[in-house]
Amino acid sequence: MAGAKSSEDSKQNQQSGVGGNDSVMFLFAYLLSWISGIIVLLMYGERNKRLKFHAMQSILYGIGAMVVVVILDFIFAAIIFSTLGFFYLAWLALIPNLIGLLLWLYGMYIGYQGYTGKDVEIPFVGPMAKQHS
Repeated sequence: MAGAKSSEDSKQNQQSGVGGNDSVMFLFAYLLSWISGIIVLLMYGERNKRLKFHAMQSILYGIGAMVVVVILDFIFAAIIFSTLGFFYLAWLALIPNLIGLLLWLYGMYIGYQGYTGKDVEIPFVGPMAKQHS
């Protein structure tokens, strides 16, 4: 009986797209931002619609987050170098990096939600990812 139950569970997991090795791919899609999103899209995009959505969302979110952090880096660098108190304002250079870390943690949270079976759409990026997946 135990074998029949486990085969039923695996069939159900395959139908829902959650379970086995595939469920870890939801986390991996967000781990390295857009790079791992591309890897997951190429490996699982045709086989699993949920993974394709999360891979697309990871790619779009990762590119957007990277652009935001680079723009903030330039802004804060301009503030630091344009003032006479360069050494007193050098700590401002950490702010874009902390924002980047928070954006990465949010992406990992979305990946964890996908791992547990919940699909969360990131504002602005989620609808575009759903449209392309």
